[in-house]
Amino acid sequence: MTSMLPPTRDLPPGRHTQIRAELERAVGRRRSRFTVPILAAAAAVLTVATSVVLLRPGPSDPTPAVQITTSPPPASYDLGVPPETVAAIEEGCAKAARVGTAKLRQLVLEESRWALLYSENAALSCHLVGNDYSAGSVQGDMRWLPGYFSVEEMISAAGGDVPTAKPADAGKRGFHQVGGRVDEKVARVTLSADDQVVDAKVANGTYVARIYYPSTWRFPENDRTPVVRAYDAAGNLLGSSDTSWQTCYENPETGALVGSVRQTPTDECLPALPWK
Repeated sequence: MTSMLPPTRDLPPGRHTQIRAELERAVGRRRSRFTVPILAAAAAVLTVATSVVLLRPGPSDPTPAVQITTSPPPASYDLGVPPETVAAIEEGCAKAARVGTAKLRQLVLEESRWALLYSENAALSCHLVGNDYSAGSVQGDMRWLPGYFSVEEMISAAGGDVPTAKPADAGKRGFHQVGGRVDEKVARVTLSADDQVVDAKVANGTYVARIYYPSTWRFPENDRTPVVRAYDAAGNLLGSSDTSWQTCYENPETGALVGSVRQTPTDECLPALPWK
């Protein structure tokens, strides 16, 4: 046995050309396997905006995986009506409230139809009667929440069979109605009044709820104000409208008050939460 390497020998004539041809054929076969899957994946990405496609090689192929990603689509809300109806409500309610533009977040279609919309600087409560829009607004910086939830709408309506009701409202039930925004931690919102408790519809960063009464119900028949309560997914109480006024919140960027009134000049306000 010897530790010396064997002497270097030249390849036979023409062997260089044969090796080059074999390598070119191998590379050509490898590229052809990836041509169709990549095109197919690209078509799938155009159809599903949030898809992620991984093209992985076979067991013996050392080529690394190819990853194709796309950016997420803009936020959209399923409101149960066609897009053209949403656009008409947004335009009609914004004009009625005399604001520039507003985004429809909630739509109540039972009995007295009602829409809840938001712009960056206003909350709109809009009532829909046929093709007519009647809207009021609450002004403020809607990018911030006074705690885990807000109350931008709290009204009550008498039934349609009370002596002062309009003939067109005959048979309509009376109701308490509330609406507002919620933080991402809020999983459940309730509305309580007159020993009744109903769950609000929580969607699109907002909530809406009604408690109904007979058509002969007059408001107010008592002095008890409806109460809104917010809970997290574990059932823990995050806040209640009957006590939330005791705390003030301020914009952490500017120090301006957000959705609350300072009780005394010495109060320490909490930082408002961003509404997403």
